[in-house]
Amino acid sequence: MKAGDLPDIDDKATPAPPQEGLPGYSIVAPGSELSTLPSAELFEMNQVAMQDAEQPPDIPLIGLLTKLSDLQEEYIRGNQTFVKQISRLVQQGYLGVRRTRGDGDCFYRAFAFAYIERLLKAPEPFRETLVQDTLTVLGRSVQLLQNVGYEALVYEDFYETLVHTIKRIINARPDVPKLTQRGLLDAFNDTPISNSIMIYMRYVTSAQIKVDPFSYAPYLYNPDEPYADEPMNPADFCNHFVECMGKEADHVQITALTTALKVNVRVAYLDGHEHGKGPTADPDTSPINFVSFDNGEGEELEAVTLLYRPGHYDVLSRMSEDPQESF
Repeated sequence: MKAGDLPDIDDKATPAPPQEGLPGYSIVAPGSELSTLPSAELFEMNQVAMQDAEQPPDIPLIGLLTKLSDLQEEYIRGNQTFVKQISRLVQQGYLGVRRTRGDGDCFYRAFAFAYIERLLKAPEPFRETLVQDTLTVLGRSVQLLQNVGYEALVYEDFYETLVHTIKRIINARPDVPKLTQRGLLDAFNDTPISNSIMIYMRYVTSAQIKVDPFSYAPYLYNPDEPYADEPMNPADFCNHFVECMGKEADHVQITALTTALKVNVRVAYLDGHEHGKGPTADPDTSPINFVSFDNGEGEELEAVTLLYRPGHYDVLSRMSEDPQESF
């Protein structure tokens, strides 16, 4: 399934005005190829992009957990299928949504937040082991990056930011506060921290595609050319549509990232289509498709669960609000 296969939201049917001024920041200059850039030049590009990204728009990078019914209310006078699909999600026990900024980086940011949050919420007897297992897998991702030609200068700061954030979940050092729900939210709204983690996720995604090109090559079409007959070269696709901030993720990128990090992910597709019809169909709800990316994780960790609306990803939750004790 490609995001381009899903219908756009009818502007006339959506009561909220479109968001403006939510730029993405390209890590790589147009026309540049990562494979031909010296490490120092790529590192400098990354730093410039990070500095530019520190100019904060009004919308948070990651929002507080809010009731899913609040999102439903936004569609009451618009697309009724969205309303019915949200009702079905509520019936299935999903009560909250954590919104992300619509800047083209929403998948990677939503994934990264939920990836860490589930460790934070893991049962106490398993938490430390699960954190250590996650750090082990992340350590292997460094080798993955090196195998496809990334030099340490390019990724090491981003990697260390991610690892430091996760280590705070079980940290016993008095000079470094333990990670809380509030602390995680604050970290993901601190632009340099949030973007560092998000960029590392992009690099891992790209490296997985490059190290196993034959598995992904048939599906790497240029999203800017929907009628292209031939898929792109994997390296070119990664250079232009994975490693650049502000570029949306599709099924291929999700598959690559979850494979590399060995994470189970479920994506609820709020696509606006009436799937259930006939005499037994519930008139107040409409079935919603879940797409699962299974990578053999144990049951101790819940799958990362995201909500997809055409062109955008948020974090889906079974809680309707953040725990008050952490705020």
